[in-house]
Amino acid sequence: MDLTQGPSLYKLGADAELSVGRDRVLTRTWSEAFHAHPCRIDGLAYVARHGPRQDCCATFDRVIANLEIENQFGLWEYHLGGGLDEFIEKYGIQILS
Repeated sequence: MDLTQGPSLYKLGADAELSVGRDRVLTRTWSEAFHAHPCRIDGLAYVARHGPRQDCCATFDRVIANLEIENQFGLWEYHLGGGLDEFIEKYGIQILS
């Protein structure tokens, strides 16, 4: 279910609060309703709360057996590739020791 686009949210009678809101009861209720729906959707595409131009994906447990890992890496490898530095700079994070 694509929750990143206005038309989908409009048809549901919802808005971006499903992705970016702080009301976890609301988001959990909607997630449980999507999971229980007879269409048996695989998961949700939604907008990241801390990165509104970033889309996220959450898959429901029933599809795990059908997923394949194409690329796997640890946080250190991500850092060596420059990804961690970019993330830290983008979000203004400080690492304290």
